[in-house]
Amino acid sequence: MPRADFPTLLDRVEQGAATASDVSALEQWVEAAPGHVTAHLALARACELHERPDQARRHWRCAALLQPGSPAVRAGLRRTARRPEAEAASLTLPADVLAPERSSETESETGSETETSPEEPSAEAVSELSPREQQQRRVSERTVLQELEAATPEEEESEAHDLDGLIEDLQDARIDPVPDPDDAPTPDLDEADTDDMVSPTLARIYKAQGQHAEAARVYHRLAEEHPAKAEEYRRQAETMEAQAQQDE
Repeated sequence: MPRADFPTLLDRVEQGAATASDVSALEQWVEAAPGHVTAHLALARACELHERPDQARRHWRCAALLQPGSPAVRAGLRRTARRPEAEAASLTLPADVLAPERSSETESETGSETETSPEEPSAEAVSELSPREQQQRRVSERTVLQELEAATPEEEESEAHDLDGLIEDLQDARIDPVPDPDDAPTPDLDEADTDDMVSPTLARIYKAQGQHAEAARVYHRLAEEHPAKAEEYRRQAETMEAQAQQDE
């Protein structure tokens, strides 16, 4: 998709005029750049406009982990939060994005968005995490989402109108909407966390980060869930398994 189309998509989302075609276009942006907060935010709002609450919630969660200080994101999470609250125990990082390290700007008292992008950990740093550190990371992600999704009606009423300002701030910051997906760190999810969220995007991220065994597992799951493309996914899985054996 030409880069010039992205501001147009944002304008239509901001005006509440996003079409089904706009939703599909935004999905392509998110697939190309799973770590880009603006694309997730715009797609979440567009899905709400088209009454797709589950998909909207998924992308609000992505935006929340990438931009936790945003009032508009918190309001979006509350609007689309599932009930009963017992479901909060299963919250974890969505499959096709990993939250970068929080910048000092997003942790400040003002919660304002800035032009500076948070520094992302390298693939080597992610792969060197011990099992205990990986578990701590997952627990931390769940805690962030639980706190953000906690219903606070008074705050929700005042924050629900902040989306337009947030999109305007992000546009003014001139954030590049198409960072290289190969530079995005891989999500560290165990099988229990990804039971309902495997995707070709997740498999590609694992592959890009050299986690070929995980990529093979995702492709096997995709083959089971999508019979029409099962043969293609199995071939991908076999390729990843062969690469994983070479890695050993």
